[in-house]
Amino acid sequence: MLGTLNEDTTKLASDPTYAATWVNTNIVAYPNITFSYITVGNEIAFPSDLASALPQAMTNLDAAIKSTGRKIPVSTAISFAIMGVSYPPSAGTFTNDSASVMGSIAAFLETNQYPLCANIYPYFAYSGNPADVRFEYAMFNTSDVVQDGDLQYKNLFFAMVDSVVSALEKAGGPNVQIVVSETGWPSAGNGDIATVKNAEMYINNLMGTLFINEGSPKRPRHNLETYIFAMYNENLKPDGTERNFGVYRPDLTEVYHVYFPDN
Repeated sequence: MLGTLNEDTTKLASDPTYAATWVNTNIVAYPNITFSYITVGNEIAFPSDLASALPQAMTNLDAAIKSTGRKIPVSTAISFAIMGVSYPPSAGTFTNDSASVMGSIAAFLETNQYPLCANIYPYFAYSGNPADVRFEYAMFNTSDVVQDGDLQYKNLFFAMVDSVVSALEKAGGPNVQIVVSETGWPSAGNGDIATVKNAEMYINNLMGTLFINEGSPKRPRHNLETYIFAMYNENLKPDGTERNFGVYRPDLTEVYHVYFPDN
């Protein structure tokens, strides 16, 4: 997966030649590399000039890629912050400030049969509201069920994913699939919430859940492609949790072990 810089979004939208140059420099120059997705920006804030430019930037980049004969889905990676309503999952909608742009993005993705990349963090939902979000629900560790119509949710991760799916349906993208482009739990930087034990528990329970379930309750027959954030602790970031999402330290030693289920 290869992403463009957020600050390049307006130029990609206004100048198709720049989009073509970007593709030639970053994709065509590497004929032996397989690119799964190209994301235009990561967690661009809504509302903003960059957000308004997203649909056209994605369109121009897609046209530039197609002109080379390559077939690479173009998307963008959204933050969960653009969700106006997320509970229950069936009520999921984008914020009023993002609805118009997300409608254009949903139409683009629907037309081209491309997925939407979404960064899904039960950690932030729990740490921001521990009084109302149960720790066990965020950790895949509860037998309790959250009932949403005919659907049942046993973990916050699937509930968050399906709220984005519901928002996409309402925005005009009923067939757009979700790729979870980031999810993780920090191992330090926030008291007894961000610990090595909790990070290890979250990631390994996530792995086990994704192995057992083909998809979320709303999309049960769609394998939910998911990427762990992050491979390494980022020691150049400011102090706090942002330094501590890695499975490995910068010296390549493990922070904790990830158990990949046997296929």
